[in-house]
Amino acid sequence: MQNDYQAIKDLQAEVLAVSVDNLTRAGYVVDRLGLEFPIMYDPQTDMVKEYGVFNLLNDGLATPSTFVIDTQGKIRWKYVGVGIYDRPSTRSIIRQLKELQ
Repeated sequence: MQNDYQAIKDLQAEVLAVSVDNLTRAGYVVDRLGLEFPIMYDPQTDMVKEYGVFNLLNDGLATPSTFVIDTQGKIRWKYVGVGIYDRPSTRSIIRQLKELQ
């Protein structure tokens, strides 16, 4: 996502990552990867439970997921991984954003 962050912003969209890790561990990852987009910390897992993506892999973690949400708060597209490394390509996310325009 970081590599295509400007392309996403050019589509009048924003990336918001959600992490259930503790702030110290998650902050290390942000610094190491040089992430520029905002990250929301959800150690109590409230948000990931609300979106229905907590513990789907029976690992007590948030399942890797991507949501495209419009300006009214409606989920327009989602991708919920079937494994810990299963994520959509940035290209497919950008395609979904272009369809909203």
